Amino acid sequence: IKVKMNDKLQLLEAIISMVHDKKVSQSFSEDVLLRLLEEDVITKKEARLMVAALDREVLILPLPDRDVLRSRILEAMLVALKYD
Repeated sequence: IKVKMNDKLQLLEAIISMVHDKKVSQSFSEDVLLRLLEEDVITKKEARLMVAALDREVLILPLPDRDVLRSRILEAMLVALKYD
């Protein structure tokens, strides 16, 4: 059963609250994106773009700064999706 539009908004809001001001690993961010893909909140193309932007090879910073930056980027992407 796929989530409805209102449920999609609630899902996005729940994930945003989970990542706000946190350190987010690459693996966690990929799990989040997979869930959003499964729930038809994002397309495969959007998921690939988001995974690429959040990759550790792109965010060339030492830990924990890299995970903090990943969290902020992921949160910004999720907020943008809320208003799509």
